[in-house]
Amino acid sequence: MPKIHISPDAQQHFRELLNEPARSGESLRIYVLNPGSREAHCGIGYRAAGPLAEDEAVLPFEGFLLHYRPSQSFYLDGVRVDYKDARRGGRLIMKAPNAARLPEPDAMDSLEERITYVLETEINPDLAAHDGSVTVERVDEQGRALVRFAGGCQGCAVVNQTLSGLVEKTLLAHIPELSGIKDVTNHAEGTNPFHTIRPNPQRQSSAAG
Repeated sequence: MPKIHISPDAQQHFRELLNEPARSGESLRIYVLNPGSREAHCGIGYRAAGPLAEDEAVLPFEGFLLHYRPSQSFYLDGVRVDYKDARRGGRLIMKAPNAARLPEPDAMDSLEERITYVLETEINPDLAAHDGSVTVERVDEQGRALVRFAGGCQGCAVVNQTLSGLVEKTLLAHIPELSGIKDVTNHAEGTNPFHTIRPNPQRQSSAAG
């Protein structure tokens, strides 16, 4: 069961919303979209009256129920919800510290899941500074992780250094059973590389002459 804190002001705000005639019998649900990724988003919405679904659980608060999916407990744990009243209307403030995190893998997880965890926690935060990222496609028959770069890393002039100096070094340190790393990116299709190869003026003038 996730620990979710809703401030007294936020609870009062929710009770007032649910007491409106149009919301009779409704409750609330909390969710995370794209959990475990940089696009993760935590939100709260209305839930229509009805029996619990198989993948649904409830947290009781004073005057209302908060529904959630137990499969998202890790991402919802530690969520804090507050409500700030303002002259032009109030607003909810939500903090979800685990929404974008990945749960640490265990022995039951696949090799690809373990690779993804290392990429998301150790490598992609650095690549994000260049608007880049890397994901794993699969592990081939030779035990190599096939990875694909995107964003500022796709077509980047120094991607080979990134592959060997950061991605390969970090993955092999955390997952020694890998035999190597192979880049399967089509770098020719990169539209916004962070580094580009600059033409050599001397070579150009020599060729022109």
